[in-house]
Amino acid sequence: MLHRPELGLIRLRIFESDQMVADSGNIYDSTLRGGRLGVFCFSQEAIIWSDLVYRCNEALPDAAYRDLPPELRNKARRDRVTPSQVLLGGTSFNNLV
Repeated sequence: MLHRPELGLIRLRIFESDQMVADSGNIYDSTLRGGRLGVFCFSQEAIIWSDLVYRCNEALPDAAYRDLPPELRNKARRDRVTPSQVLLGGTSFNNLV
C-alpha cells in the first residue's frame, strides 16, 4: 500500500509471490491524512499473510510517479530503490537513497 497524504495519493498493489494480482492504480483522496496500516480478513478461514514488507518514505515508485498528473509530479520524488533491494523480513534495507 502506498499512501502519500501530501499528494492525496493512495495505491494498493497485491502480489502472490512475484506475480502482481491486483493494482488499484493511483487513487486521489486528500481527506485521509494518516492512520494505521494492517491486514484484515473478515470471516475467512485458513488465510496466511506472510512476507509483509513496509517502508516509510516520501519517494514514489516509478509506476505511481508515471501515473501522477503533471501538476503533482513537481511535488513528488521518485524512489530509486528496486524491490530486489528490499530484504523481506522487515528490518534490513540495501542501498537506500
